[in-house]
Amino acid sequence: MFCVPFEHYQPIENHQQAKEHMLELFSMCGEDKNGMRTDFFLNDVNQSLPSYYHTLIMYLYDYIQDLENQMEFRAKINSMWYQQTTRGQYHEVHNHGSVGLSCVWYLEFDPSVHQATTFYCPFADPLTGDLLQETPKVKEGDLIVFPSYLLHEQKPNQSDVRRTAVSFNLDGMPKPILKS
Repeated sequence: MFCVPFEHYQPIENHQQAKEHMLELFSMCGEDKNGMRTDFFLNDVNQSLPSYYHTLIMYLYDYIQDLENQMEFRAKINSMWYQQTTRGQYHEVHNHGSVGLSCVWYLEFDPSVHQATTFYCPFADPLTGDLLQETPKVKEGDLIVFPSYLLHEQKPNQSDVRRTAVSFNLDGMPKPILKS
């Protein structure tokens, strides 16, 4: 009867080029906070989208269009940030609000040493009452999309290999119905 919407997109065709370009842009913005590099706090305080917003949209345009077509709405990105972590860094269980969709683009990700985002089901297992959780198998370049209300976390990075993810939230307006 109920399910949790979730999309998992494979890497874009020119992922390596996009990754190098985005990492260069990240090197010009952000700050080190508690051993993690991010621009989350800067964007949040200024209530603005980052300078690399249009570049990211250019790379992920086809996926955003696909989401709009599936959900029948016009996507509006309302926040965006990147996060780079190494050994011991994590992001505890949280959500991104009660309305909209959230996205994670795994820009730098080595599945042999990194874990993807772990998600927690908003309802219990009907037979056992147990908390259900899922960690999707992702690879570098994958984009995942999920409801903003869904609890999730980044488990601690257990390696010295940097993990870089770009996250953004979107909401939208229904597409106008065109009369024929």
